[in-house]
Amino acid sequence: MTRAKPLPAEQRREALVQATIPLLLEHGLDVSTRQIAEAAGVAEGTIFRAFGSKDDLVHAAVTDALTRDGLGEALATLPPDADLDATVTAIAAALTAGITRMRTLVGLFHHHNWHAPNGDHTPGEHPHPPHPAPAPNADTAGPLRCPRPNPRSIHERIATDVASALRPHAARLRATPQEAASVIIALTFGAQHPIAGHPSFSSPEALADLALHGLLKEA
Repeated sequence: MTRAKPLPAEQRREALVQATIPLLLEHGLDVSTRQIAEAAGVAEGTIFRAFGSKDDLVHAAVTDALTRDGLGEALATLPPDADLDATVTAIAAALTAGITRMRTLVGLFHHHNWHAPNGDHTPGEHPHPPHPAPAPNADTAGPLRCPRPNPRSIHERIATDVASALRPHAARLRATPQEAASVIIALTFGAQHPIAGHPSFSSPEALADLALHGLLKEA
């Protein structure tokens, strides 16, 4: 296997995080450090020099994936001349993909024992007992402490991204872009609910049609 060129410690950790995220979505917590090393093009020992343990790398990867503005990045690719229907369809598609991704990653938080012995942890602190620090020549001085993602902050960012995408079409909307964003987000999350959702509204096109035209038949 071709090894990656040496990188500064922060870049190496970032590269490992980005290599780990798709593997977590595919394999969950069963992903091995060997798989991660192969995906990143590094020796397996590099993981432990950079993060100290697989747990620390997984926690950093989940945190990064949940806090990164993937929706904003997806909507930024919309053509500047996209009409309202195309814009809302793209929003629904990006939200649907993000919901699936988010549920998988949040599930990793709930199913992994990232808790202190008494069941609690200090907000902003790494929620599992620390591992021994790496060797003195390691890339990092000890386990990374990543804050648990804040659901309210994530939702506010999503609402801001959707409203921004709708703003060029504000003149055609009955509601403000912020209000319309709330409706589209609620419809998409509801349609993807494992119990309350309905397959008739599982596609982005159907969700966009529902958001823009409602449930009434055309006269």
